[in-house]
Amino acid sequence: MSIDRPVRVAVIGAGLIAQRAHLPAYVAAEEAEIAAIVSGHRETAEAAARQFGNPRVLDSWQAAVADPDIDAIDICAPNSLHAAIAIAAAEAGKHVLVEKPMATSLEKADAMIAAAREAGVILAVAHNLRFVPIYSAMQRLLADGAVGRIFSARGFFMHAGPDEFWGATSDWFWREGEAGGGSLLDMGIHMIDLIRWMVGRPVREVTAMTARVLKPTFADDNAIVIMRFEGDILASVQSSWSARPVPDRQIAIHGELGNLMMGRSSDEPLILNLQDGTGARKVLPPIPATSPFENPFVNFVRAIRGSVPPLVTGEEGRTSLAITLSAYESARTGRVVQLA
Repeated sequence: MSIDRPVRVAVIGAGLIAQRAHLPAYVAAEEAEIAAIVSGHRETAEAAARQFGNPRVLDSWQAAVADPDIDAIDICAPNSLHAAIAIAAAEAGKHVLVEKPMATSLEKADAMIAAAREAGVILAVAHNLRFVPIYSAMQRLLADGAVGRIFSARGFFMHAGPDEFWGATSDWFWREGEAGGGSLLDMGIHMIDLIRWMVGRPVREVTAMTARVLKPTFADDNAIVIMRFEGDILASVQSSWSARPVPDRQIAIHGELGNLMMGRSSDEPLILNLQDGTGARKVLPPIPATSPFENPFVNFVRAIRGSVPPLVTGEEGRTSLAITLSAYESARTGRVVQLA
């Protein structure tokens, strides 16, 4: 049942991603109200509450899930906690938005999806890059046939890691039991999700290599993934936690009519290079100031209110997770992994 008043959201976790993205977005959204901030670090939560409208501070996510005045749960906790919180929230009739990766295993992701389906609530995944205007513009151009039939794609998302780039003080990123993976699960999954969205076809094969060269992670701080999509479309994704001193992010899509790629200057942020019977030409497509989907948080509360569908459903989040985990399997075994 849709809600015709502001959606009351409890944000689980008061760390940097909550403070920099989730909480300010809800404060700015007329359709939402921050009902509570939940953290085991009470001082951090209280400081966040003072900054974002003085909502209640709760010490446990269980208290938020049990509160009948809360409509929705937004999960910014460590990766290992995503599934338990999401399942309990759905079983309590709460809608759920969960940070990526939605879970650390497909079994947990499936249980989350099943719980939401059984309860009749929305489960959305905060793959926020789909909401960045340049990427939503690229997806729209490709869907409209800007490069014709797509042949290949590449994407990379690289920065200096959660400690250097984000300034994170928490160390759960480096622990296997809490993080579930390294740069590939943290950043590569973003590019896997974006390229999936832009290509618009299922991935059939995955090959990958990972390395640990700088960070104190149990997993990878560098990774390269090769995907074969249905229709023999090939794509590569590279992730890194050791790209210094500046981050590096790029997407390029090649097709029968030319290519669409991010530019390297503010004068040409997006470039469409075309080749036809009259020769080559360069087009600079306009980029809207905001995405038509707004942001993950507005999209989530509007979906709860019944005005739009969620852009990234639990099923979509699961598919990107499945490819990412298959890449880890390939890197571990040295084999190509087939996807159903």
